[in-house]
Amino acid sequence: MYRRRLVTFGSALAGTLSLLWAVAVAAPAAASDTISLFAADSTPEVANFADGTAYDLGVRFSSDVDGSVSGVRFYKGPLNTGPHTGSLWAEDGTLLATATFADETDSGWQSVTFTTPVTIAAGVTYVASYHTTVGRYAVNVDAFASGLDSGPLHVPAGGGVFRIGSGFPDQSRPHNYWVDVTFVIAPPPTTKQPTPATTTALATTALATTGTASTTAAGGQLPVTGSDAGLVAGMGLLVLLTGVAVLVAIRRRRDRIEPST
Repeated sequence: MYRRRLVTFGSALAGTLSLLWAVAVAAPAAASDTISLFAADSTPEVANFADGTAYDLGVRFSSDVDGSVSGVRFYKGPLNTGPHTGSLWAEDGTLLATATFADETDSGWQSVTFTTPVTIAAGVTYVASYHTTVGRYAVNVDAFASGLDSGPLHVPAGGGVFRIGSGFPDQSRPHNYWVDVTFVIAPPPTTKQPTPATTTALATTALATTGTASTTAAGGQLPVTGSDAGLVAGMGLLVLLTGVAVLVAIRRRRDRIEPST
């Protein structure tokens, strides 16, 4: 009878461990933070340059890692009135995405999000730009004379670009026109996790034969992943310790009922 109880308890505990495993593997990773060339509190030396010509102004950039560009932003002085559009281009002038800025403030950073993020490859050059119909753009003269490095993002020397009127800005200058991107690093590739069935079988066998549970898969490690890994590991340990305590209590009761001869 005690053997049957032991096996039944082992199956129940193994099922619980299997559920915990499934939760751990399925737990989503934390969302990635966006990366930009400039900090949110960065401001230009000249907020409104004395030039009333319509332009597409931009920045040439690349990334050390694969990822996606979800939108662009630019710094607006109070005289650079709208409307404005933001765009992302391939180096050859192919338009990859564009969107119109909405709910702009009188001055400061303005952001727009593309309908669909654009995937970009490591080591490839792209251009982010915005269009102004009135000029009066923000600028730091010669700020890109030696380029700019900001985490995985890089602007080459002479990475400021412009075009009079509208279209792909293909004229280079060493000036910073205060155009930026919102970039997200691509998540690492996922690896297939061992199935919960392996853990269930190991735990059931161990309980039925020795009264102790094993939560380790092949290789001696529990490859719990996801943002709740610490919680799941703690829950698994609690279940295991509870199971051991119950088994000890059952064995003590059996010893009282059936004393050794």
